[in-house]
Amino acid sequence: MSRRAISAPPGSTTPLSPAIIVDGIVYASGQIGRDPVTGEVPADIRAQVRNTIDNLRAVLRQAGADLKDVVKTTVFLTRQSDFGAMNELYAQQFPEPRPARSTIVVAALARPGIDVEIEAVAYPAKASGAGKGARARSKTRVKTGAKKRGATRKAARSSRGRRGR
Repeated sequence: MSRRAISAPPGSTTPLSPAIIVDGIVYASGQIGRDPVTGEVPADIRAQVRNTIDNLRAVLRQAGADLKDVVKTTVFLTRQSDFGAMNELYAQQFPEPRPARSTIVVAALARPGIDVEIEAVAYPAKASGAGKGARARSKTRVKTGAKKRGATRKAARSSRGRRGR
């Protein structure tokens, strides 16, 4: 099993990795809407969601992935009433096919003023070997393996049949 951590930005005091890559799968920690330049968290939920997705994208890119590679997200909101705004911006940013998603309304997040957090799991295309050539080779192996298994079973049946005679 290969495991690699994405380094936290300089000056970060939170004891976690922004992401861990295990066997090509990227596990991104929850990202919040803090502006990476000013460090401020906007009060407006739409601005927080935009910043949160931008921050998630930045972490994914550090790990060699992007939003198109995300297969699962978990969204945490502090107010149910923010769901519509979050959902609209989320739909604009995540390309089809969109990742599986859970959305959870919580009483509070780690710091006052933070109203949204998004964590993600991504499987970059290059990690999966995706591409026409890789898919074609994979299908060939499956077919070839099935033929070999079938031939082996026939040989085993015929040798059993001969033993009994």
